[in-house]
Amino acid sequence: MDSDIGQYVVDYLPYIDDEVTDLEKELAENLVQEEFSKLDKKTLNSIHKRVKQIGTYQNETPKYKSSLLTQAAGDDKFKSKIENGEGIGGIDLTMYSKVFNDDGSLNEDLYNITLNCTLMRQRSLELLQKYGKNQYLIFNDNLENSNKLLEIEIDKKRKQIDEVNQERKRICTDFKPMNDYLKDKWKDSLNNLITTSVECARLQLENELN
Repeated sequence: MDSDIGQYVVDYLPYIDDEVTDLEKELAENLVQEEFSKLDKKTLNSIHKRVKQIGTYQNETPKYKSSLLTQAAGDDKFKSKIENGEGIGGIDLTMYSKVFNDDGSLNEDLYNITLNCTLMRQRSLELLQKYGKNQYLIFNDNLENSNKLLEIEIDKKRKQIDEVNQERKRICTDFKPMNDYLKDKWKDSLNNLITTSVECARLQLENELN
């Protein structure tokens, strides 16, 4: 990681290095927060378009509510009718079920309407029985195939991740001897530098005293 915060660089080899310290974690968190601060709110709040589509389907369902039920929920008049078993109004279905007039004669118009509605309802049920089940099975089959394809892709991704991790581990472990050697050389060079500096300071002091 490289940042304006002291230009501090951390090279982490996960398979041979020690655990990350709290200071390094804090530094990484500061870098993340610094990057987030550069983004505007619109970018931070943006959602992938497919996620938005899924959310739209879920949010549309509450819109389909009966206005009568909504009104009844907050109106004392409707509440009292419901408590007394009077009902809250709406379509009176009895007017469509009386195919005979008061004088006993047949109401042909209403009879034909009722008959046609019954026939259409029967036809709809027959078609639903014939094709609805098949469509349901086809949909389930397609869904199952989609799930299998997703599982295959997920399995591929997992294998790729495992391969990458194995390769990283191999690279890190192969580098460990060289890394240890370089660390030792760096420590030796640092010790030599300190020893040389001390010796130079001692000689300079002796020259000044003489």
